[in-house]
Amino acid sequence: MTVPSTRTQISVATTSADADVAAAIIAGAFQHLGACRYLVPDERARITVLTNVFSIQARQALTHGTVYLAARSSSPDDCLDGSVGAAVWFTNGLDLPEPDDYDARLKEAAGPYTDRFQQLDLLFATHHPHHRRHAYLAFLAVLPTHQNTGIGGDLLRAHHAHLDALGVPAYLEAADPRSHPLYARHHYRPPLQVDPQFSLAEDAVFTRLWREPQRPAEPGEPG
Repeated sequence: MTVPSTRTQISVATTSADADVAAAIIAGAFQHLGACRYLVPDERARITVLTNVFSIQARQALTHGTVYLAARSSSPDDCLDGSVGAAVWFTNGLDLPEPDDYDARLKEAAGPYTDRFQQLDLLFATHHPHHRRHAYLAFLAVLPTHQNTGIGGDLLRAHHAHLDALGVPAYLEAADPRSHPLYARHHYRPPLQVDPQFSLAEDAVFTRLWREPQRPAEPGEPG
C-alpha cells in the first residue's frame, strides 16, 4: 500500500524484511543519541545491536500497528533498500502487547546490554499514559543524510490523517531535543499535570508529548 505525498514516497510495510529495513534506518538515525550511547556503549557494536532490538518492535508493529517507509526518487546510494525514513506506530497505546518470547529475543538481540534495554522498557512502562485511548509513535527516524528535508513531517502526516479522521490522539517520547520543533508543528504538546521529562541516564532525557486529534482542514483552508 502506498500513501500519496507531494514530496515523499511513503509505503506501508507488510513483511518482516520491510520491518528490518525500518529498524536499520532507526538505528542509523539514533546511534549517536545519548540514550543509544548509554544502551550500547561500544560504538563498534552499537548499530548492530540497535538494529536487532528495534527489529523486534518493528516486526511487532506489523500486526499491532503500522510501519511506514519513506523514500525519495532522488535518494543517493546511501539509502537502505530505497528507503531513507521510517515510522513505527502501535494502534492501542493503552494495551501494548509484548512480543512473543520477548525476554529470550531481547537477550539474543542485545547480548551483554540486555539489562540496559530492560531498564529502558521499565522506564517507558512507568511513564506511559494510561488515562485515555491513543496511538503510540514508538519511532520516527530519517537517515542523517536526509534529515531536515521534510521527510519526518511527511511520515507524520501520513498517519495523522488517519488518526484525525478517527478522532484518536497520539503519544510519543522524544529522545532528541532537536526533534521538538517538528513535533510542535504537528500539534504535539507536553502533557498537562505531569512531569514531561524522564531520564535513562545523565545524557539520555526523554520528553513526553501528546497530540490531540485535529479537525480536518476545509477546502481552501490552510493545512
